[in-house]
Amino acid sequence: MKPEVVRIAGAGPAGLCAALLLARAGRRVEVRERRAVVGHRFRGAVHGIENWSSPEPFSERLAAWGIELGPVLSPCRELWLCGRRQRHVIRSSAPLFYLVQRGPDAASLEGRLLALAREAGADVRLGQSFEPGAAQLEAIGPTSNHRVCTEAGFHFQTHAPDVAAALVDRQWTPRGYAYLLVREGAGSLCAVRFDGEPVARDQLARCEALLRGHVDLDVRQRRPGAGFGSFRLLGHFGSPERWAIGEHAGLQDLLWGFGIRRALESAALAARCWLDGADYANAARGAFAVPDRAAVVNRCLWDATAAHALPIYVRWLRRGGDVRSALARATGERGVHRWLYPFALRRLQQRFAAVLATHPRGSSVAAVDARGFHEPLLIHDGRECGER
Repeated sequence: MKPEVVRIAGAGPAGLCAALLLARAGRRVEVRERRAVVGHRFRGAVHGIENWSSPEPFSERLAAWGIELGPVLSPCRELWLCGRRQRHVIRSSAPLFYLVQRGPDAASLEGRLLALAREAGADVRLGQSFEPGAAQLEAIGPTSNHRVCTEAGFHFQTHAPDVAAALVDRQWTPRGYAYLLVREGAGSLCAVRFDGEPVARDQLARCEALLRGHVDLDVRQRRPGAGFGSFRLLGHFGSPERWAIGEHAGLQDLLWGFGIRRALESAALAARCWLDGADYANAARGAFAVPDRAAVVNRCLWDATAAHALPIYVRWLRRGGDVRSALARATGERGVHRWLYPFALRRLQQRFAAVLATHPRGSSVAAVDARGFHEPLLIHDGRECGER
């Protein structure tokens, strides 16, 4: 029997999205967030919600759930892929992703979701926590004991126009990238590593200098930001009594760190399963296992080739005419991904031997689940850097 009140721990995008959908369906919902404000972890940051992994725009999927974010979503149709000297511009008629402001303000992602959840009747209590094990849905973010992604950078105010730029350089972005996002006068510039090593001060300074060589940028009210991130292969969706959603389930984009969409999708899936009495863990594995396996392969391919072959990659994206569709093909699972997956998984296991469990040899995802093996872990946890 379902409890009379659905208790949700954490008021990030996943927790607030689940609360909103359950409250609108007539359920009594109580959310507790230990911070005094929502969006504290990413306050002032500019992040992106990817828009290529489904045929329909993600804004339409949100509308189908009854979530209207309005001007919170700024469509971004142009991305600058930068090397040390070259700059390649890719464009799409449809948004490649949506830029969003993070934090408690009314125009931010968390601020808007908080307002919608409360309007729907959810009881959201800030500065409070549930007793351990008291919440049915846990959206409390990632754990800190498994780190493979690290990020360092800063958030700022600027007069520069909106822009989205990524830097790939053999020396200064090893196994990662740096990004610059500007939205309506607010910006974030960060360097990201997917090898577990911290971002050194000189690395960030050099990435900033290289990006400034491509983008005319003034920086005001500069505020530092740093953190780490986690990704769990096949997810970790909790128990029948307590479901994990969003980052707490290990849902993250292992390739470029676009985690907000996955957080919202897992929250919507959990809400639907709760209302229908369905098996959330099984449904979540069905939804996320394929993109997770593809991400393992794409992470290894990107590490091996991006700094050397960025112009070739850009030409391939442009060749079909529809860059958004090309990104969907590049990041989805195809035959080559299924063939390379065991090799890519082994490669990442060697890199992160201390935090990775292994598949039983020769077993598929279904066999792993059916035989009760522990799910293999790839961690990309995200304090400051997690959800983009």
